[in-house]
Order: sequence, then C-alpha cells, then structure tokens
Amino acid sequence: MPTDKCDLVVRYDEQDGRVWINALPSSQVATLCRHAYVSFMCKTGDLLAMAPEEAERWIGRQVLGQLDLHGRAKIGVRDYEAVAHQEHADFVADLERQAALQDRDAQFKLFQVLWNRALKEHSPAMLERAEALLDAAAAAGHGQAAAIAQVWPRLKTEARQQFDKAG
Repeated sequence: MPTDKCDLVVRYDEQDGRVWINALPSSQVATLCRHAYVSFMCKTGDLLAMAPEEAERWIGRQVLGQLDLHGRAKIGVRDYEAVAHQEHADFVADLERQAALQDRDAQFKLFQVLWNRALKEHSPAMLERAEALLDAAAAAGHGQAAAIAQVWPRLKTEARQQFDKAG
C-alpha cells in the first residue's frame, strides 16, 4: 500500500511536558511553512559526510536547542544558549586565524560577523575593521566581497547615521 510523502513536525507541548514528532502530508507542511521562520537547515550531503552518531547528535541538538529557544518553558537538557555563545566565539576565533593567513573566504565571513556586530553595538571601530576585511577579501578576488565593496560607501554612511541617532 503506497504512502503519501510526509514531513515531520516537532511539537513541544509545555503544559503536558511532551515532545511530539508528527508525520504530516508534505503538501500540508509546505503550506504551513511558506512564511515560517527557518530555525535551521542542513543539506543531507553534509549529514552523510558525518559519522552516523555525529549526524544524529547534531540533529538532536538542533531540535532540542530550538525547542528551548522558542518555547516559553525550557526543556533544559543543556544550556543551549551558552553552548551557542561558546560555539560562536570559537567560530570567530577560527575565522580570525584564517583571515590572518589571508584566506579570502575567512576574511569575508569575518567581515560579515564584524559588520553585524558593529551595527548591533553601534561601534565605529568595529565598522572600520569590517571594512578592512571587506577590502582585503575583495582585493583577493572574492566575488561577494567585490560586489558589496561597490556599495560599501553607502552602507557605511547609513551605519554611521544609525550610530549617531543611537547616541
């Protein structure tokens, strides 16, 4: 007996203290997800590149972390917010090392991180550092960096105006 293609929906019932995994027809899920926030995604090829246990841990950790992030009551298996902060710090430190070795992809990714941080923290110094990384990546032939460098003067001006408004 053929079965329609189904997608999985993970649901956390905080009042009942249960996590549900529901298989719903893909057509219904597609409609629900059309305008939904994407919490995380991973290419199946990336999962297959991992050891089976590592892939299972990765998916499980993502699901539990998202349930804690979006629920009113945390399940509390782990402090996923602290884990995410540490992983981000490690990621940035790794980018710093690679960027120092003139890796244009790392320079561009670090530019993105620092630009975002500069906007959040209203930091002219961070904005200048981001610009230097953008210029280095563009000069090394990074396509996205070169494209952004073309509009950077406008983006930088807008950022500085935001900083001035924030005080």
